[in-house]
This record gives sequence, C-alpha cells and structure tokens, in this order.
Amino acid sequence: MLSESERKYEDISRKLGRMESDLERSNERAEAGENKIVELEDELKVVGNNLQQLEVSEEKANKREEAYQKQIHDLMERLKGAETRAENAEMNIQRLNIRVDQVSYFKTGQFGF
Repeated sequence: MLSESERKYEDISRKLGRMESDLERSNERAEAGENKIVELEDELKVVGNNLQQLEVSEEKANKREEAYQKQIHDLMERLKGAETRAENAEMNIQRLNIRVDQVSYFKTGQFGF
C-alpha cells in the first residue's frame, strides 16, 4: 500500500510541477500580452495626436486655399477691367488718329475723306 501511495504522490507531484510550469508560462504570456496592450495604447495615443494635428493642418490649408481662390477671382476681375480699359483706350487712339488725319488733310487742303 505504501508503494501505491508513493506512486500516487509522485504522480500528483509531477502533475503539480507541470501545472506550476504551465501557470508560470501562462503568467509570462499574460504579462507579455499586457505589455503589448500598453504599447498599442501608447501607439494609439500617438496616432490620435497625429490625426488631430493633420486635421488642424487640413483646416489651415483649406482656409489658405479659400483665400487664394478669392485672390485669384479678384485678380481675374481686375484683369478683365484692365483689358476692357485697354480696348477702350485703343479705340480712342484709333478715333484720335482718324481725327488727326482728318484735321491734317483739312489743313493741307486735301479733302479726300
């Protein structure tokens, strides 16, 4: 009976050793998992901060783009006005040249108009 008790004791002792070893490995894996979670949470915070900075940069870029678009529109309107004034000035110059020619012909006595 003693040898059977010793055998059972040894079996239980081996099982306990394996269980303790399994528990130690499980604790190590759990600790590694917790460390990985902390790393991922930190990385998530960094990504979140980067995203916020990108959103702020995007807003600023959009405002600059709107200002540039308005400036382009204003410059185009000014260009149209300048082109209209230039066309009017050219027509006035042509009219004045015709008038000068008429006056010149009139003064010289050549009435060929």
